[in-house]
Amino acid sequence: MDKKSEIQLFSDEITLFDIWEIIYQSKKFLIISTLIFSMISVLYSLSLSPVWKANLLMISPQQTQSNFSNNTSSLGSLASLAGISLPQSSNDVQTALAVLDSRIFLENFIIENNILEVLYNEDWDSENGEWYDERPNIWSAVNLFKSLTSHRFDPDSGVIIFSVEWEDPELATSWANNLIQELNNFLRDEEIKTGESNIFFLQQQAELASFSNLKLMLDDLILEEIKKITLAKASKDFAFKVLDPAVVPLERYGPQKRLIVIFGTIIGFFISIFLVFFRRFVTNLRELKN
Repeated sequence: MDKKSEIQLFSDEITLFDIWEIIYQSKKFLIISTLIFSMISVLYSLSLSPVWKANLLMISPQQTQSNFSNNTSSLGSLASLAGISLPQSSNDVQTALAVLDSRIFLENFIIENNILEVLYNEDWDSENGEWYDERPNIWSAVNLFKSLTSHRFDPDSGVIIFSVEWEDPELATSWANNLIQELNNFLRDEEIKTGESNIFFLQQQAELASFSNLKLMLDDLILEEIKKITLAKASKDFAFKVLDPAVVPLERYGPQKRLIVIFGTIIGFFISIFLVFFRRFVTNLRELKN
């Protein structure tokens, strides 16, 4: 290609009329290719399984938390006077939500409720009750299950919206309700274990104490721990009180098949236009070479 041809190729002005003429001349190609992209989008959207979302409303029992907080503060003050350091328990909202997302809690929930076979149903032989190949890794199962759950906390009202998404609306509802119930049980058991451990420690210290005042302080500490354990055992909604349990959703949450088709068609149209101008550019380039 000579220098004159290069200058002509890159410096010629293209008007809107030229662009429209190129598009009009290639209208058949644009229509066919756009329809192909549209059909691919339709087939892809139809291949997607419907997803249902079960929502649950809950709130942290502030009065119970306040009682626990006061008891813990009292324990800490008395223990400091006695020269004893006690492990402090935390039952706030953020801690409870962190446990809800923790690997240990979700792993136990998946195993106890036989969810692994549901998450990887394509790899599970339900007739023979065994896996076709290797058993899926529990780590990947936890990550997959965690991606199905979400929670949104409103600090003003204290209300938490907990959601579970799945292909089966009844399973999504059951998982949402059972997760919060298991979370309350898990945190209650942890609180009881911590209290019993503190009592055992305080009783040991009381046996070693040589002053009567110190023994009285330790007895008060033990009494506070007993109160804390009693309150935990009596509290059904230990971490969260369910205001509105999850019910089976009537409308599917996703996928948004109409949007998939619309965006697929639009993207296909712009790709088709790009191909038209790219083909015209290659054609002009070959003509200049010849």
